[in-house]
Amino acid sequence: MKTSKLSKFTWVLFALTLATTTLFAQNRRNANQVNQVNNQTQNRSCVEYISGLTDYQKTKITGLEKKHQEEIVKLREQRRTTADAQAKDEIKVEIDKKVEAHRTAVKQLLNEDQQKQYDQLQASGPYNKNRNTVAKRGQGKGNGTGNGRGSGRGRGQGRGNRF
Repeated sequence: MKTSKLSKFTWVLFALTLATTTLFAQNRRNANQVNQVNNQTQNRSCVEYISGLTDYQKTKITGLEKKHQEEIVKLREQRRTTADAQAKDEIKVEIDKKVEAHRTAVKQLLNEDQQKQYDQLQASGPYNKNRNTVAKRGQGKGNGTGNGRGSGRGRGQGRGNRF
């Protein structure tokens, strides 16, 4: 009887270990892909995309971006090192305020046409808050195995093979 319980426990432990390592491996792979895409787009300056900038504007914007990035890196590091959820939320609010202040400072250096270009760049860029949300049901690509996460047009309008 003891051997039977021990063997069941061993099998359950083995199954949990296998499932956990598989999940962590998948999350790490997905995170690496996302980080590669974000690094390619976030490291570019808006100076490269806005037409008609003077040398003065380019210099000022580049300086503002460098200062802003240094501040944000410090805040993100603080946020990563704290375990307090309330402190993390406060730091996130502070980051959002700094991002908005930075955008306002950059826009003040631009003329009307350049501001329109900047607004379009922000709406389609990596900092757009709606960009990283989960796709709507049934609008993703795939074979419908997304279990309701919008990763397929297959059976059940993106709800996967549950029905």
